[in-house]
Amino acid sequence: MKYDTLPKSALDKFHKKMPESKVLTEYKQRISELGDDEVGHFTLSKGDVKPGTVKMRLLRAAKLLGVEIEVKRFGDEVVFYRTDLKDKTKVSKAKK
Repeated sequence: MKYDTLPKSALDKFHKKMPESKVLTEYKQRISELGDDEVGHFTLSKGDVKPGTVKMRLLRAAKLLGVEIEVKRFGDEVVFYRTDLKDKTKVSKAKK
């Protein structure tokens, strides 16, 4: 094993940004399209990714979008809805 020191500017070559996956892009789109009175619903089949994986991907996509969602798992089903839309409605009514 060899050890040496590098200038901090050399860190740029180690932090290459990975292109966004098609799955993450799809999840971001599905979250963006949800209205205040809608719930997204995934039904997973045998051989699909696990419900926990879907939940984590949804939460990551929401974070990248800067929105808040709630995700619930029910066996092989995953439902999600936006929680930030309802909060904005309450705030706008309170200001009037």
